[in-house]
Amino acid sequence: MITLFQGLQNSQTTIEIAVYLFLIIIIISLFVGALLFIVLAFALRRIAVREERTHAWMAFVPFMNFYLLGEMARDESDKSWMKEIPLILLFGSIVYLVFPIVPVIGMLYPLCFNGLILYASYLIFNKYSHSPVPLLIISVVTFGMAIPFILFAIRNNEQVTIQLPPNH
Repeated sequence: MITLFQGLQNSQTTIEIAVYLFLIIIIISLFVGALLFIVLAFALRRIAVREERTHAWMAFVPFMNFYLLGEMARDESDKSWMKEIPLILLFGSIVYLVFPIVPVIGMLYPLCFNGLILYASYLIFNKYSHSPVPLLIISVVTFGMAIPFILFAIRNNEQVTIQLPPNH
């Protein structure tokens, strides 16, 4: 047991290990972030092309992909505040980088912004899936990290239209 931790007794070795672990975590986070961005970009672009949107290229531009997501979600909602959702998501994603510094708002803002992303995603799930609620639950449980993969999975689905009986 003593020989196993003998190298850790040196404080410089401990600092080096901490730095290496930090670098490994940063590299893994960047890789996962890039993977999520690329999968989301391909999914959004495919859906935008199928909907004949002129700005499908926005899917590959950071921050503008949120505008495109909001644009697609806006068309599925009849709520008045949803008219501005593309701009809210665009500027919200930019502001998202600043607010973690602010003490109280830094904790509340991500919850609100992620709630908007989940709602916009739900509207798209509802448009292209027969069961959007389980997809939303998966998105919530994975803290939104499943959204790109779900959108990628449903990108080729036909739009779902619900026909109600005549008496409803």
